[in-house]
Amino acid sequence: MPICPNGKMRSVTTDECCQTWECDCRCELYGDPHYISFDGTTFDFLENCTYVLVQERKPRHNFSVIVDNYLCIEEGSCVRGIIVKYGKNNVTLSIVPSGDRIVTTFNQQIVPQPYEDQGIQITTNKRKVSVHISAIRSYVSLTTHSSLVINLPTSHFGENTQGQCGVCGGHACVRSNGTVEPDDCCEQTAYDWIYNDPQKPYCAVKHVSCTTISTPTPPMCAVHICVTFSIMKTLKSAIKR
Repeated sequence: MPICPNGKMRSVTTDECCQTWECDCRCELYGDPHYISFDGTTFDFLENCTYVLVQERKPRHNFSVIVDNYLCIEEGSCVRGIIVKYGKNNVTLSIVPSGDRIVTTFNQQIVPQPYEDQGIQITTNKRKVSVHISAIRSYVSLTTHSSLVINLPTSHFGENTQGQCGVCGGHACVRSNGTVEPDDCCEQTAYDWIYNDPQKPYCAVKHVSCTTISTPTPPMCAVHICVTFSIMKTLKSAIKR
């Protein structure tokens, strides 16, 4: 068995009688929201704009996944919907405001679930909708609870992805210009992957440095002076008595 990023692998049939093991790259979003990159690095990103989760560095399949985040709680955001692009086709999965179902469109037309067209299969399982593309052995799923999974094979996407999910088989925190940052900088590099969304004109590209400015610790003498002053005031009061 191969050593796979994030420990993800599956058995793949190579012909009528043989199978082999291949690695998969898996990126996840859940909660408000928490990220798990392709290599297993975890980080939080609480902005409410639209971002590129995955796209190819060098286009081979014209595949990408875009995420629409929104402020679902105070100082926190959730996944509201995604766009899956493959070839010349666009699939959108949108969680309705009530949060009990997901609306699907195929090339801007609302379609039922399940649905299949041009090598793209859309399936549903209660509160989860999945987009399967068998030609590239990939799938993307979204639940009504804003949990998102992107699963890609390294045989098609190894070392050829970029975005908030990182590089399939490579680094997690990479900027849009290709600069690799430390694994504790993904919360900052995530800002680089803004996607132009006409519904969110207030969103713009940000370059956030990996270095953070810490709040200076108040000097200990300030506490000492306050305590000393309080003690002296008490003593003076006792002497007057």
